[in-house]
Amino acid sequence: MSPRTAPIFVTLGDAAQTDMDCAALFTEITNRHAANFPKLAADPRSTRELRAEPSHQDVADVVWATTGFEPYAQLVTGREWTRQFGGYLREPWGRLFLTNPAGQ
Repeated sequence: MSPRTAPIFVTLGDAAQTDMDCAALFTEITNRHAANFPKLAADPRSTRELRAEPSHQDVADVVWATTGFEPYAQLVTGREWTRQFGGYLREPWGRLFLTNPAGQ
């Protein structure tokens, strides 16, 4: 998530609670965003460095859920994790997805 787009998604998500047009746009963008993650997950799967489990869709879903605007806004904006955000994903993703996580 980009520092420039996360605040827009937060605002749109808030507006979606009371405005039908904003809700429709928020749903459309969220669905489009989620639909792109199986494509993202396909590349590392082709290296054979990913475990057989979790499934391809599970990998895509976990990456989508952990890189969305909500975690970004909570950690970067709310907790000032400007440097840690990308790094905090590295270890749990490695343990969840890789056949040989670094250091093991």
